[in-house]
Amino acid sequence: MRTAMIDTMVFDALQADPPGREAVLSAIRAGRLRLVTTHVQERQLADIRDPA
Repeated sequence: MRTAMIDTMVFDALQADPPGREAVLSAIRAGRLRLVTTHVQERQLADIRDPA
């Protein structure tokens, strides 16, 4: 299993890229990838407003 910490901006990019997002989610479900975050990243993501 590969463990990775991605930048907050990458989360935004994955949101805008359904095939890329599905590839990441598929790797997580298959046990090939584990994403780790910090409390700072989680707070940054929580503070993002929905553009709708």
